Amino acid sequence: MSSTLNDVHDPETSLSAGGLVELLGDTRARLVHLLHGSAASVAGLAGQMGLSEVAIRRHLQVLERNGLVSAHTVRNDRPGRPSAHYALTDKARRLFPDNSAELAGELMDFLSDEHGRSELLRFLRWRGERQAQRYAPALANTGTVADRTEVLAQLLSRDGFDAGVTTVTAPDGSTTLQLVQGHCA
Repeated sequence: MSSTLNDVHDPETSLSAGGLVELLGDTRARLVHLLHGSAASVAGLAGQMGLSEVAIRRHLQVLERNGLVSAHTVRNDRPGRPSAHYALTDKARRLFPDNSAELAGELMDFLSDEHGRSELLRFLRWRGERQAQRYAPALANTGTVADRTEVLAQLLSRDGFDAGVTTVTAPDGSTTLQLVQGHCA
């Protein structure tokens, strides 16, 4: 196979299980498959794979250096330090086949054809309102517009929108924030 980690940026790149093993090696491919299901701690991954926590950390460090996993801190209910949980990055998720965009397009075509464009628009408004309600608590306690925009981009990205914030300069020299979505989920 001619794929390399540098090819992973291409959205058309997805690998079979064998291709993932060839690209990453058996242990790292197994880690990526486990993390594809959900984020996990080093201890949890070690238990699932039957390896030591030290070995898991070494493999995760390599995956992190290659931009395939990222760590985030999770507070425990018990005393002590918070634990790190590892999750796949968008780059790693692109290693797995995904035809959800095609399915969503077909669903929207069906709704429009069978129930009319007005019903499709009603559904999209309903979905937008549900998202707004879900995001409202996280945005309510956020200070500035810039902070709220960043938090919203993070929430949208977590939900698969590949969102980011850019600063746009108008012809008069004023600047404003622009929320950009890489794809609609």
